[in-house]
Amino acid sequence: MLSIALHQLSQQLESIELSNIMIGPELFWPEDASKSTSTPLWPRLITFDLNYQPATSSGEWLFESDPAWVDKFAEPESPSESAKDCNRFRIIPNQHIDDIYLAAGSAAQNMPRLSRMRLEARIGIDLMHEPYPEPTHAFEYNATLGKATWVSSSEFHIADDVRRAWDIVAKNHGHVEICAEVCYY
Repeated sequence: MLSIALHQLSQQLESIELSNIMIGPELFWPEDASKSTSTPLWPRLITFDLNYQPATSSGEWLFESDPAWVDKFAEPESPSESAKDCNRFRIIPNQHIDDIYLAAGSAAQNMPRLSRMRLEARIGIDLMHEPYPEPTHAFEYNATLGKATWVSSSEFHIADDVRRAWDIVAKNHGHVEICAEVCYY
């Protein structure tokens, strides 16, 4: 699986920039990592930039359809395009996105030199059909500020276990706790 291979490779790098790929939590923290005798470690990693697809490599959607966007922006279409239309408006983060943020937080706890991590989903609506606004869902951690920011086009709440994982990351970078914020776009 690509995510596992990238996970192993990433532990040797100073900077990671990945774009337009399908990922799963195992990119950051494989399921068996907690049971393993050796904890994953990224001793050199400073920046991690990821632009990912709205579904995992195992086929699970990271976002659900937002009825408000469907009602506001959907055009009357033929029945053959209704399935495509359903996926066009998948912008509400679901539990699978929390799994990714939790895994990223677990990994970041083992990235002593991490300065910035940015994760952005490619959830843009088909831009051929203007004038839709471009929905977004992104996360950025800044180690200098001990700040985690989520930007979302739909309702998003930071899960408690995700916040706890990123609190540990901020503490590892000299802060009392994470300064977390959610901004809506």
